[in-house]
Amino acid sequence: MPVLFIAFIITACEDAPPLDYVKKYYLEAYIFVGDPIKNIKVLATQPLSDSFNYTKSLIKDANVVIKSGNNTYPLVYDFDKNSGYYYSDTNFRIKELTEYTIEVTFKDGSSMKGTTNTPQSIVWTKVPTGELLYYPLDSLKMPPDTNKLEWKAIPGTLYYIVSLKCLDTLEYGKYLTPVSNEMNRRIVRPWESPNSPEYLETTRWGILPTNSSAVLWNAFKWYGKSDLKIYNPDYNFLMYFIQYQRTGSFDAKLSNIKGDGFGIFASAAYIQKDFFLIKNQP
Repeated sequence: MPVLFIAFIITACEDAPPLDYVKKYYLEAYIFVGDPIKNIKVLATQPLSDSFNYTKSLIKDANVVIKSGNNTYPLVYDFDKNSGYYYSDTNFRIKELTEYTIEVTFKDGSSMKGTTNTPQSIVWTKVPTGELLYYPLDSLKMPPDTNKLEWKAIPGTLYYIVSLKCLDTLEYGKYLTPVSNEMNRRIVRPWESPNSPEYLETTRWGILPTNSSAVLWNAFKWYGKSDLKIYNPDYNFLMYFIQYQRTGSFDAKLSNIKGDGFGIFASAAYIQKDFFLIKNQP
């Protein structure tokens, strides 16, 4: 039998490519110990044949509640900020070492739910005093423990997550005494490409297997006002972070959401410290 004829038979027996769009629901929900409930996002997937539109993917009319023990917290959509669902009692705060369950019901009768157990609170044991940091001319000659960060180790926590965010990429001078009109400046390093999609992101993320670290000068992207956070994540938060850092995507097989959808409901405790990085280098 000619090879061409065999190929024709194989091709003819193949199923048609699956082009029909089947909508799937997606949940992106994080709660933080000591914070109110906010920015809970419920979304729907979009067909591959169309360009992605984030606003169109948002579901704004779902019934969303978070439960803990005998308490129920109904969420409402924030139409002013278009930032997702939130709990209207802003005096409420998420508690540590507590189980929370989220339940989402859609107009078509579909539903999904997920559970997280909030981790233990985290506290500083050593942090640089004051708000000013000076970019060192030679960090190898700095005294030991200069600008060292340390927090109380939490039993059972294998990894902590670190974020460093520039809070103002433009107005450097307004935070100085006296105030000046000096603009901010991006810290340019030889190994960073301005064409990289991460180049202009204001936050740099990392992961630490220990409860202490020196201030890493390479982590700063801009001089000026910055916010440092150390997170103690629950398992779901950590798994999502590792996936995103390695692949830039989320594997639905690792979703902790059950029912007619997928996604993540995760929690973390965090501590933070604001710094101002002084420009003392050319």
